[in-house]
Amino acid sequence: MEQVGEPAALGTKNPRLGNVTTAAAILDVPKSWIYDRTRRNAIPAGVMLRVGKYVRFDLNQLLEWAKLGCPESWQATGTARAREHEVLGKRAASQENAG
Repeated sequence: MEQVGEPAALGTKNPRLGNVTTAAAILDVPKSWIYDRTRRNAIPAGVMLRVGKYVRFDLNQLLEWAKLGCPESWQATGTARAREHEVLGKRAASQENAG
């Protein structure tokens, strides 16, 4: 039986999301480095995902981004980018229906 939070229950093959502590450990940087860049929106969408007031990181995209030297202009690819478009599309549709 699946538990909530397992990848299949979320409808994705492998979401692999992590928090600030996880992202800092993967990049071997202080958490303050991560916090600074999230405040400045210097971590590209698709790598950094906002869940309300919380920030989560797609760990696969984080590694790809890091391999390229963490450029601020990088565009996420693959499932994280598709997931972001899906969420934004649903928000836009709900706003259109509400107004």
